[in-house]
Amino acid sequence: MINTSKSAVIVSLALMVSLTAPASADDRQTYTCSTMSLLNAGNDQDFIEANLEKRFLIQVGDEEIHVLVSSPRFNDHNKIYRVFHTSGGKIYGIERSSVNVGVLALSETYFRGAYQATITVQTPLHGTVWKLSCQKF
Repeated sequence: MINTSKSAVIVSLALMVSLTAPASADDRQTYTCSTMSLLNAGNDQDFIEANLEKRFLIQVGDEEIHVLVSSPRFNDHNKIYRVFHTSGGKIYGIERSSVNVGVLALSETYFRGAYQATITVQTPLHGTVWKLSCQKF
């Protein structure tokens, strides 16, 4: 049985990414990801529990990785990572803002029933790592 609320969220995320991502000649891969675990330097349990509910829609292009983040506890938002390294089916992107640096690492190799990814967000005072389990969309 399909969970209609989850299906609606995934379809909404796909539409939002398709509207915000520039079209290009490359054949983009899209992944839907859920948070499997989370490491947080502050070890704040409320923060960890809230962030475990985040879902990610990741669209990989040649030069950019578009990520739409959805959560029942936070406002949905999107980020654009600049691809800075690819090697052996692994893609790495970086995203910078005025307050933090984010790194996304994604393996395009199917392993143990999923594609694996991590997203790391770091500031001078704080760090968080999301371990993601992904499926191609």
